[in-house]
Amino acid sequence: MTITLPPELSEFSTQEIQFELMRRSGGTGFDPYRIIAFLQDLSDLWHAAIKDRIFVTPQSAERRIYLPLLYKLRDIPYNYWNADSLFVLAKDRTSAEFLADRGADIHLWDRRYGVTLYTEEDTAEMMPNTSNPGCVFKVWWD
Repeated sequence: MTITLPPELSEFSTQEIQFELMRRSGGTGFDPYRIIAFLQDLSDLWHAAIKDRIFVTPQSAERRIYLPLLYKLRDIPYNYWNADSLFVLAKDRTSAEFLADRGADIHLWDRRYGVTLYTEEDTAEMMPNTSNPGCVFKVWWD
């Protein structure tokens, strides 16, 4: 079986591909160039960063089966990455707090609106089978 992809694509890290997807996404006040530069400048404080849209919707009230909302799948033909939340896996709680606060201080996001700092326990639950996962914070854009 043969696949056709640009040869240079294999040279990019998974994180670099995620940065490119961030560049292709939008959101009110979301400036991908400034946010990517901010993260790159402080790369010693975090392990990974993605921009995603995490939603599920109940299929029916009786069955309580949840189905994903596939906005990204719908919009890929238009070369758009439909995501509204930045998730950063910081090395620890202190790093997550610093990154979240510093991003707000330089007006990348508003700390009063749309910033969630998860505990290490929440982070471990979101990423099962991981020893010492770090600490996640999320920033949401409309």
